[in-house]
Amino acid sequence: MYKPNEILLYGVKLNDKHDFAEIPFDSEVTVQQSTIALRLLVQKTGDALGTKPVERDRVSIIVAYGYAYEGGCYRFDKPRLLLFAPASEEANAQGCGFEGFNPPYKMWRITAKTMLLEVATSVGLAEDLVLTANLPGNRPPNTYGNHMELAHRGGKLNRSGG
Repeated sequence: MYKPNEILLYGVKLNDKHDFAEIPFDSEVTVQQSTIALRLLVQKTGDALGTKPVERDRVSIIVAYGYAYEGGCYRFDKPRLLLFAPASEEANAQGCGFEGFNPPYKMWRITAKTMLLEVATSVGLAEDLVLTANLPGNRPPNTYGNHMELAHRGGKLNRSGG
Protein backbone atom coordinates (compact mmCIF):
# COMPACT_ATOMS: atom_id res chain seq x y z
CA MET A 1 0.00 0.00 0.00
CA TYR A 2 1.49 3.34 -1.07
CA LYS A 3 1.47 6.25 1.37
CA PRO A 4 2.98 9.47 0.02
CA ASN A 5 4.55 10.59 3.31
CA GLU A 6 5.80 7.17 4.45
CA ILE A 7 9.45 6.49 5.22
CA LEU A 8 10.77 2.97 5.78
CA LEU A 9 13.68 2.84 8.22
CA TYR A 10 16.02 -0.18 8.08
CA GLY A 11 18.22 -1.19 10.98
CA VAL A 12 18.63 -3.05 14.24
CA LYS A 13 16.58 -2.50 17.40
CA LEU A 14 18.83 -2.11 20.43
CA ASN A 15 16.09 -2.38 23.06
CA ASP A 16 14.63 -5.57 21.63
CA LYS A 17 15.21 -7.81 24.67
CA HIS A 18 15.37 -5.22 27.48
CA ASP A 19 13.80 -1.85 28.22
CA PHE A 20 17.22 -0.27 27.66
CA ALA A 21 19.70 -0.19 24.80
CA GLU A 22 23.28 -1.23 25.45
CA ILE A 23 26.19 -0.01 23.35
CA PRO A 24 29.45 -1.81 24.16
CA PHE A 25 32.58 0.28 24.53
CA ASP A 26 35.83 -1.59 24.06
CA SER A 27 38.72 0.24 25.62
CA GLU A 28 41.63 -0.33 27.92
CA VAL A 29 39.32 0.33 30.87
CA THR A 30 37.73 -2.73 32.44
CA VAL A 31 35.48 -2.83 35.45
CA GLN A 32 35.63 -6.06 37.47
CA GLN A 33 37.11 -8.03 34.54
CA SER A 34 34.41 -6.99 32.04
CA THR A 35 34.13 -4.37 29.33
CA ILE A 36 32.02 -1.28 29.89
CA ALA A 37 28.94 -0.20 27.96
CA LEU A 38 26.68 2.80 27.51
CA ARG A 39 23.06 2.09 28.44
CA LEU A 40 20.22 4.22 27.15
CA LEU A 41 17.05 4.08 29.23
CA VAL A 42 13.93 6.02 28.26
CA GLN A 43 11.72 7.34 31.06
CA LYS A 44 8.79 9.72 31.24
CA THR A 45 9.62 13.33 32.06
CA GLY A 46 9.54 13.94 35.80
CA ASP A 47 10.05 10.32 36.82
CA ALA A 48 12.75 9.82 39.41
CA LEU A 49 15.64 7.48 38.76
CA GLY A 50 14.83 3.91 39.63
CA THR A 51 11.22 4.09 38.49
CA LYS A 52 9.90 1.84 35.78
CA PRO A 53 11.19 2.75 32.29
CA VAL A 54 8.99 3.20 29.24
CA GLU A 55 8.21 -0.28 27.87
CA ARG A 56 10.31 -1.39 24.92
CA ASP A 57 7.27 -1.82 22.69
CA ARG A 58 6.31 1.86 23.22
CA VAL A 59 9.66 3.31 22.14
CA SER A 60 12.27 2.04 19.71
CA ILE A 61 15.98 2.68 20.10
CA ILE A 62 17.53 1.66 16.81
CA VAL A 63 20.71 1.82 14.79
CA ALA A 64 19.47 2.83 11.34
CA TYR A 65 21.56 1.97 8.29
CA GLY A 66 19.24 3.15 5.54
CA TYR A 67 15.75 4.16 4.49
CA ALA A 68 13.32 4.04 1.60
CA TYR A 69 11.24 6.97 0.45
CA GLU A 70 9.00 7.34 -2.62
CA GLY A 71 10.37 4.15 -4.18
CA GLY A 72 14.05 5.00 -3.72
CA CYS A 73 16.51 3.26 -1.40
CA TYR A 74 19.11 5.29 0.45
CA ARG A 75 21.98 4.48 2.82
CA PHE A 76 23.12 6.78 5.59
CA ASP A 77 26.73 7.97 5.40
CA LYS A 78 27.22 6.34 8.81
CA PRO A 79 24.87 4.41 11.12
CA ARG A 80 22.40 6.66 12.98
CA LEU A 81 21.26 6.09 16.56
CA LEU A 82 17.56 7.04 16.60
CA LEU A 83 14.84 7.02 19.26
CA PHE A 84 11.16 7.28 18.36
CA ALA A 85 7.70 6.07 19.27
CA PRO A 86 6.77 3.83 16.34
CA ALA A 87 3.34 4.22 14.80
CA SER A 88 3.44 0.57 13.76
CA GLU A 89 5.24 -2.58 14.87
CA GLU A 90 8.57 -3.37 13.36
CA ALA A 91 8.77 -6.22 10.89
CA ASN A 92 11.57 -8.15 9.24
CA ALA A 93 13.16 -5.96 6.59
CA GLN A 94 11.94 -6.31 3.02
CA GLY A 95 13.55 -4.54 0.09
CA CYS A 96 16.56 -2.29 -0.42
CA GLY A 97 18.97 -5.20 0.13
CA PHE A 98 18.32 -5.50 3.88
CA GLU A 99 16.56 -8.88 3.77
CA GLY A 100 18.13 -12.29 4.21
CA PHE A 101 20.50 -11.50 7.10
CA ASN A 102 20.75 -13.61 10.25
CA PRO A 103 19.78 -12.16 12.68
CA PRO A 104 17.39 -10.26 10.43
CA TYR A 105 17.40 -6.50 9.99
CA LYS A 106 14.15 -4.83 11.00
CA MET A 107 11.96 -2.31 9.20
CA TRP A 108 9.82 0.48 10.65
CA ARG A 109 7.13 2.43 8.82
CA ILE A 110 7.08 6.05 9.94
CA THR A 111 5.75 9.26 8.42
CA ALA A 112 7.62 12.43 7.56
CA LYS A 113 6.04 14.04 10.65
CA THR A 114 7.27 11.39 13.12
CA MET A 115 9.34 12.99 15.87
CA LEU A 116 12.84 11.47 16.07
CA LEU A 117 15.68 11.93 18.54
CA GLU A 118 19.11 11.33 17.03
CA VAL A 119 21.91 10.61 19.47
CA ALA A 120 25.29 11.38 17.95
CA THR A 121 28.14 9.25 19.23
CA SER A 122 31.75 8.99 18.19
CA VAL A 123 34.35 6.48 19.26
CA GLY A 124 38.03 7.07 18.80
CA LEU A 125 41.24 8.19 20.33
CA ALA A 126 41.34 11.53 22.14
CA GLU A 127 43.97 12.58 19.64
CA ASP A 128 41.42 12.22 16.81
CA LEU A 129 38.20 13.30 18.53
CA VAL A 130 39.59 16.33 20.39
CA LEU A 131 42.84 17.51 18.88
CA THR A 132 42.65 16.72 15.17
CA ALA A 133 38.91 17.42 14.88
CA ASN A 134 39.39 20.95 16.23
CA LEU A 135 42.22 22.03 13.98
CA PRO A 136 41.36 25.04 11.81
CA GLY A 137 39.72 23.77 8.66
CA ASN A 138 38.26 20.67 10.33
CA ARG A 139 35.67 22.42 12.49
CA PRO A 140 32.13 23.25 11.39
CA PRO A 141 31.94 26.84 10.12
CA ASN A 142 29.60 27.97 12.92
CA THR A 143 32.30 27.33 15.57
CA TYR A 144 34.71 29.92 14.24
CA GLY A 145 34.62 33.42 15.72
CA ASN A 146 32.57 35.70 13.53
CA HIS A 147 33.19 39.43 13.47
CA MET A 148 30.66 41.85 12.14
CA GLU A 149 31.56 45.36 11.14
CA LEU A 150 28.93 47.92 11.98
CA ALA A 151 28.56 51.37 10.48
CA HIS A 152 29.14 54.24 12.91
CA ARG A 153 27.09 57.40 12.65
CA GLY A 154 30.13 59.24 11.37
CA GLY A 155 30.57 56.67 8.59
CA LYS A 156 33.59 55.02 10.23
CA LEU A 157 33.55 51.19 10.21
CA ASN A 158 34.96 49.39 13.22
CA ARG A 159 34.59 46.23 15.33
CA SER A 160 34.23 47.86 18.73
CA GLY A 161 31.10 49.80 17.87
CA GLY A 162 32.58 53.00 19.33
